[in-house]
Formats: sequence, C-alpha cells, structure tokens
Amino acid sequence: MPTNAGNGGGGELFQLLRDGVPRTRAELAKASGLARPTVAARVEALMHRGLIRPVGDAASTGGRPPSQFALNPGAKVVVGIDVGASHTSVAVADLAAFAGLPDHGDAPLRVDWVGRLRERFVAGDDSGAWATVEAALAAGRAPDAVLSLIGEAVRRSDEDENHLAGAYLAVGTAQRTLAVLASRFRTRGRRRGTVLLGAPGGEGHGFALSMLAVTLRLRNLGVLELGTGVPAAVFVDAGRRASGLLAVGLGVTAVEHLEHSGKVIAALRAQLPDVPIVLGGQAVRNPEIAEVAGADMWTPDIAGMIEHLERLAPRPRRADPVPALPP
Repeated sequence: MPTNAGNGGGGELFQLLRDGVPRTRAELAKASGLARPTVAARVEALMHRGLIRPVGDAASTGGRPPSQFALNPGAKVVVGIDVGASHTSVAVADLAAFAGLPDHGDAPLRVDWVGRLRERFVAGDDSGAWATVEAALAAGRAPDAVLSLIGEAVRRSDEDENHLAGAYLAVGTAQRTLAVLASRFRTRGRRRGTVLLGAPGGEGHGFALSMLAVTLRLRNLGVLELGTGVPAAVFVDAGRRASGLLAVGLGVTAVEHLEHSGKVIAALRAQLPDVPIVLGGQAVRNPEIAEVAGADMWTPDIAGMIEHLERLAPRPRRADPVPALPP
C-alpha cells in the first residue's frame, strides 16, 4: 500500500492509523514527531479523501474534548490477483483487512485490542472505548469476541496499584460500552423467553451480570437486569410482571452475602414456585451451597449460567449459530 496517502503528504499518519485505534491530533503529533499544524493539515487531507474519519471525542483534561480519528475501512477496496500457470485467484477486501499490517516484514502486527480498551476504560473515555470496539469489529472481530476483549480489559484494569480510580472507571465505562454493543447487535425475531438477573442485598459487584445480560440478548433472550443490592421484594415484583419468565439468575461474589440469597430464593419460591432459580458466582463453589440456599441449579461462573439457561430456553428458530460466551 503506498505510503503517500494523498497530495497532503499524510502517508505517515495513515500508517499510524492503520491499526484501527482512534487517536487525537496531539497523539498523532507525538507518535509521528510532526508539528501540530502539520498534523492538522494532513488530517484534513486524509479526511477529504475519505481515508480516515472522526470517531468521537477523547476524555477532556480541561476545556473542549479533543476529537479522535480512525481508519475509515469502507473508503477503498484492495484487489489482489494471483495468476499462475493453471489458475487465477482474485481477492477483494476493504481497508479493515489490512488493519495492523506492517509496512515491511513477513508477519502481521497484532493489534493489542485489550490494551487499547483498557486504556480507554481507565480514562473513563466512553467515546474512545466505543470507537475502539468499532475498530475491532471493522477488523473482523465478531461481537462475542469483542465481549471477551472487554471482559479481559476490565480484569486488567485492576492491576495498576498507582491508579486507584482506574478499576472503578473501567467498570462503569465498560458497562456503558456493553449497553451500546447490545443495542447495535440485538437479534431480530421472536424472543425465546425472559431471564431475570440480579444480585441480592449486600452485593456490589455487577459487571459479570452485565456481561451475562449482553450475551443472553445476543442469543435472542429477553433480560430484566435489576442490578446489585436488590431486595427480595423487588425480585418477586419483577418476576410477577415479567412476560415469558424462564428463570431467575442470582449472582453472589462474597460468602457473607449468601444469606441474602437464601432470603431472595425463599421469597421467590413463595410467589413463583414453578420458576427455576440459578445461583452463581465466585461464592457458589459447590452444589451443597446452592442446596442450602434453596436454588435449583448452581454454577461458579458465567459459562455455567449460560449452559443452564440455554437448557431452559426453546431452541433458536434461525439456523444461525448463537454467539459463544466469552471465557
């Protein structure tokens, strides 16, 4: 691919943006070593040709938030033709297929999507996080694979001991990103039923439930997500109002909150005796714990919760495979 992307001499900036990661003018200037006025002019030239596009604003450090720019994968197509003695092969791809390829060398440069997402999450940068998700999707990542990237980015956000607020910002930003992802890829067709999700009183960790909720929605299941610290009466009220309720899923991460789970399950049993209840989370380590709490099924992780709920739900009507659960 030519390095001179237009008469404006924006080839160097274009190469920087080929990895699909959104950057501001200041970030491009720092990475390229070019003066900011030069970067501004070349960004305009690249946008004029449609090779890059604005993808939202970065987090503000005071004043107006700076704009971010990323590769526009649909701007051009690349055609490759291999003519041999007994064959001719033709390949056509958009620019996203070349995201992350180096200028020289034999092996492609892998984009660190998890690192890029983590960077945006800990900064509380909603638009930058979604722009990174869009870039990953444009580069060929499936929605369920993007879920895995998001989950790993949040897990890594807790590793920096010098950024105490980072983990909290990451969870909040990631949850908002998940909500956008779920709305963009909502499956068409009739719902396979409804699942009620929540964490009982005392529980404050809800990111795993949010991940579960998005995965279920991608599988054409309706989800009523109550959040964390939910009283038993709220579970009962939501369950009675739900249409086509398949099951109730309770998430518990700490052993000391299992008592609250038992109260929720008892209240549900009294009002909705035929609705299956799945108890899951880090605190649920064996079937004995679930039995004492009164649950029908148990699982220590999201994958197990999905397996239980899939058994309860009717099979998808479409022939398309449902998305896999992020590990």
